[in-house]
Amino acid sequence: MASESDSKKVEIPYSIAKDLLESKIKDLRERVNEILADWNQKDAEEFQRLTREGKIPEAEMDAIRIGNIIESLNEYEEIYTNL
Repeated sequence: MASESDSKKVEIPYSIAKDLLESKIKDLRERVNEILADWNQKDAEEFQRLTREGKIPEAEMDAIRIGNIIESLNEYEEIYTNL
């Protein structure tokens, strides 16, 4: 459920919005790469698939975390594309 604050719009200079989005996108990508490195994996989808198939059962929480991060990353990248 979206809160009232989710629907509010603010006006900020383009350069600030761009910098904020670039920083957030970079941070999210780094978080994904850190998790993948912890499990000696290179691809998030492959990591999730292997975990789902039970080949890396102890990685379940990190696979869920990566899914959530990627969902957020996609949202920020879409906003950035539409700036």
